[in-house]
Amino acid sequence: MYSYVLRCCKKTNDWKKAEAIWTKMQEENVVPRERTVRLLADILKSNGQKVPFQVPETWYELEDSSQQDKASQQDTGSDLQRSLLELCKSGNAKEAMDMLCQAGDEPGLSAVVYDNVIRALLTARLIEDA
Repeated sequence: MYSYVLRCCKKTNDWKKAEAIWTKMQEENVVPRERTVRLLADILKSNGQKVPFQVPETWYELEDSSQQDKASQQDTGSDLQRSLLELCKSGNAKEAMDMLCQAGDEPGLSAVVYDNVIRALLTARLIEDA
């Protein structure tokens, strides 16, 4: 219910009412969804107001920051990863699977590699291997 009222506040650009709604939510001990908190933060920021709470990061913001962190750590597995992805794209799913099994638990491999190998195996109708 609060998210709908906040949407109206956003449309009318009424940050004071949005702030009053936030206060009311706190008084009633309502735990808002992340989307509602981000909406309220957006209303306050767009009107030049201070956001009185911590705004939760979205999954794609977390993914971007984690990918940047991993990029510096994945130099060791990047050649293997690149080779595996190229094999999957070229339709050599069985070779990619064999190479992945030989690599074992290589520390630099991301979930994307495993996902692509599984998809390539399923495309090649190698369900048992997938």
